[in-house]
Amino acid sequence: MCTAVQETAATAGGRYCFVMTKLAEAPQSESVASHRCEAHFEICSPWQDVPYGEQLRRKQQRLVDLYAEIEDGLPELPSIMDDFRASPSRLGYRTKMEFSFTNGESNDEPLRLAFHKRGRRYDMEPLPLGCSLAGDAANAVALDVVDRLRAEGVAACQLKSVVIREAKRTGEIVAALYVRDEEFPAEILANLSGTRGSVVIYSRPNTPASVLTRVLATSGTPDLTEEVAGLRLRYAHDGFFQINVPVFEQAVRDLAAHVQPTGTILELYSGVGAIGLQLAERAERVLGFELNAPAVACARQNALQNDIGNYEAFAMSAQQIHADTLSAPRALVLDPPREGLAPKVVQRLVKARPARILYLSCNPATQARDYAQLSSTYRPAYLAGYDFFPHTPHIESLLVLEAR
Repeated sequence: MCTAVQETAATAGGRYCFVMTKLAEAPQSESVASHRCEAHFEICSPWQDVPYGEQLRRKQQRLVDLYAEIEDGLPELPSIMDDFRASPSRLGYRTKMEFSFTNGESNDEPLRLAFHKRGRRYDMEPLPLGCSLAGDAANAVALDVVDRLRAEGVAACQLKSVVIREAKRTGEIVAALYVRDEEFPAEILANLSGTRGSVVIYSRPNTPASVLTRVLATSGTPDLTEEVAGLRLRYAHDGFFQINVPVFEQAVRDLAAHVQPTGTILELYSGVGAIGLQLAERAERVLGFELNAPAVACARQNALQNDIGNYEAFAMSAQQIHADTLSAPRALVLDPPREGLAPKVVQRLVKARPARILYLSCNPATQARDYAQLSSTYRPAYLAGYDFFPHTPHIESLLVLEAR
């Protein structure tokens, strides 16, 4: 298993020095010239000019460093760490893209898609062809939106963003346009070519974020169904779903490999059931807890449409779950947001002591922080990294913990 790293020395202060020995399917000979970097790549994916094998090496070392920074280090790290999982696709992989708009610096140029330049809120980078992180079909829909807006004389100052969601396996696409004007001509996206549906949303202009204030118009069906490891999973246009489906499938396979057949599996931050439903065959019951009520409704529907009768979803936050519920299952699955676990949740886990915790994280820094608080109660059994976001420094990781 442990082919990704070898411990070679311990430096002062308990930090470890590791040598990369293998990276899962990493194309070590890939050159920068294997694809042409986009003009705006420093905004969307600043590592496009770094060979992919080197990207994986950097990410693996960053994950190693995060756990070496824990007080007293992590002596088990060399024996529990697995290969860093590569992404089969480096471009066109994203299931969600959010584009802004610009009329140029003089505000009198034709409307175009744009990204905000890094660290410069009001400076925009035009995207005449969209972005290569999106698929061709998603870019085509985004450009069609711009064409419609331009034809109606809509200016960038009236708009916030357009979010394109694409289900890679089914080909379904949904467009959500966020506007600053409550009197915006909302019928402008009706019957948008290449989409399952579209929605126009008024978002209060006093905040730069594209958040829902009021739905102005809906055309078609603004939700999607994706196929993941043989299951069909429905999610809303504004709901959370994994950005890189093949890498997510690998993470779920690794997670399932560390779940022994058991009575009950508990999942916190369960979303639309993308993980819990995959584990249902390994348990008598799977209980998913998720604060977002629309996501819970999707999870229940997903269980029905996949004929999975031992999965239950509850609209409840992780902090509301009683300690007795946490202690009942032998396997507890966590997939929290970037901020990681709330202190109250960590305290309850220490008290409840479920036999095994499987912690999938989109922010290994907070995952390592949470492990440091759990380390007196749990020992690490497995750690792997995942390249959900190729050409960026972003890392995701799976940590499996066993009660001491």
